[in-house]
Amino acid sequence: YFATLQKDLESYDCILYEMVASRESLENRRNKITTKRLKSARSKGFNILGFIQRQMARVLSLDFQLDCLDYESRNWFHADLDYETFKSLQ
Repeated sequence: YFATLQKDLESYDCILYEMVASRESLENRRNKITTKRLKSARSKGFNILGFIQRQMARVLSLDFQLDCLDYESRNWFHADLDYETFKSLQ
């Protein structure tokens, strides 16, 4: 499903997606060197929410969307609050 979706979306001019993420990760998303460093740092840490989501996907024999779609494609744009803004509104 996700591979077909990713391929279909390649022809779109603009893909808007929702995801609450930190300002830093959003600002550095298009910088390939910084992105690689952030991914490496994240893989060393432990994110409980991501862990729970991945485990639920595994238990239900599903794929985890964040592992299957390329959110760094040039035509993908974040259209949601950053984490810091979201937290301040709570």
